[in-house]
Amino acid sequence: TGVQTCALPIFLHPLIENPAGILLFTFLTTYWQSPGTAFLYLYSFHLLGLALFYRLIHHTFLPLSRWLMARYPLTQSVLNWIKNQPAWKHILVISMPLVYTYPLRIGWTKNHPSFAHYMVQAAVIYGLFYVGNFLLYFGILKVLEGIIPVWMFVVILTIMAILIYLIKPKIYPRDVE
Repeated sequence: TGVQTCALPIFLHPLIENPAGILLFTFLTTYWQSPGTAFLYLYSFHLLGLALFYRLIHHTFLPLSRWLMARYPLTQSVLNWIKNQPAWKHILVISMPLVYTYPLRIGWTKNHPSFAHYMVQAAVIYGLFYVGNFLLYFGILKVLEGIIPVWMFVVILTIMAILIYLIKPKIYPRDVE
């Protein structure tokens, strides 16, 4: 059936990214006549794809990443910057729809030594990401499009992503007696 042949692209979605998500969501919604079922199906297979993505980054591309770091010293600086940022910032930025974060996703994945910790955070990120895409798909973007053009919406979201990384919260030490 169409759903069985669709499982491979859904599983690979974290590797091929956009516009695969919207295309697959449209196909599955049309097939089942239920956006909720399509959402759950796509999300569950996406988590399997994220597990594959983690495996590829940590086991297959390790020699390539060593070569990249030797050839381009800035790569190590970027990975250190990603590692030193609080997790909540990555969760918010990666989960934003319409913002190109693929290099950030690769660095974020590479910096996770624990598979379980990665999968929990990835499940939260992509849950938020799919909710955002779901809202965009069903009209929120159309409402905003009447007010501002789509390209401006993308620019605003990108600026918001940059501002999230500029936030430096003040943390006060607790008084311990």
